[in-house]
Amino acid sequence: MFLDYHSKPVVAAFDVEMRTGRAEYLQGEDPMLIIRNRGPNTVTFGYYYWLQRYQDGEWVTIPFKENVGFPAWLMILKPGGFYRYRIHFGGLTEVPSEGRYRIAKELSIEDMDLTLIKYAEFYIRSSWSYRMVWDRFRLHIGMTVSVLIVVITILMRRRPM
Repeated sequence: MFLDYHSKPVVAAFDVEMRTGRAEYLQGEDPMLIIRNRGPNTVTFGYYYWLQRYQDGEWVTIPFKENVGFPAWLMILKPGGFYRYRIHFGGLTEVPSEGRYRIAKELSIEDMDLTLIKYAEFYIRSSWSYRMVWDRFRLHIGMTVSVLIVVITILMRRRPM
């Protein structure tokens, strides 16, 4: 059985989140794709994806260059697991310019004849935006706070009581 993500019914057993690491990327940056299995079943997928641009009210697929291939690896995502990797646009027939895009992938539930297309939307900017600066600032502050908490925890454990 083949279902589009937006078709009904969306099976409760197929609770998979797919998103990019950030909502916006600079032109030329490779987005991080994150796939998280929140459902009770094992999900499988390959490396293949397709990129679509929102243009004139519809999604248009950007084709790959001739002779572009993907590794024939099957990724297995257990319940509660996640997988992330960078999406490289070097094999496309055109360089994505400023605009709204989405990455599409086919995902399947192991041991079931069920395949679903999931989408991860993002925006490509040709120059920095305030939102991009804020997102990166929050990321760095969050990492700094996490490191400080670990250091304080280690120091507290060493301190004699």
